[in-house]
Amino acid sequence: DPELARQILRIKHNDPDATSLQLNRVDLNGAVATRRLGHIIGQNTIVEELKILGYDLGMAELCTGLQNNRCIQKIYFYSFDLRDAEKMSSLAPFLSNNPSLTYITPDDCNLGPDSFNILS
Repeated sequence: DPELARQILRIKHNDPDATSLQLNRVDLNGAVATRRLGHIIGQNTIVEELKILGYDLGMAELCTGLQNNRCIQKIYFYSFDLRDAEKMSSLAPFLSNNPSLTYITPDDCNLGPDSFNILS
């Protein structure tokens, strides 16, 4: 998707107008691309809102980079399975280390007891 590529480049270069990113299920292909995107977002100081829709493959790779981000204020997860303790464990450092984060919504994400234990 050329538009997504342009948006990621803007985020990579901390474009002050690139304050939001939406990732859809079909946007990323493979662990290397997901890890690289996580790194780019992790280094960004402008993005305030991240929406991840239906994408749970490579979640650990994405979150490895995300844990360095301290600017994201809102994160939305839509339609994927967060019952897996490994996925939630990979997300926990980002959630606990980001002082700017004020809003998280896991819509239709099948949160299980292990997920809540990790978040608390």
